[in-house]
Amino acid sequence: MAYAICATPNPRITALIVGFAALATRPRDLVDGSSLPKIHGHYVPVRAEIVNLPGLSVHPDADETIAWYVWIRPP
Repeated sequence: MAYAICATPNPRITALIVGFAALATRPRDLVDGSSLPKIHGHYVPVRAEIVNLPGLSVHPDADETIAWYVWIRPP
């Protein structure tokens, strides 16, 4: 979640939560709309758009996830 400290305060970022986000985890906090989660001991404001993609798995589907993103990304 170290990347979240840098990424989530930026309103120009879209953060993808890929795969299942278990209860009581930081990704689930973001999916559930937390605006100020504690990450690595720091409260981090969330201004980024958070998008949940529970139907994909980040591990075996990583290549497919990247291909999908490249395909849907605006020019």
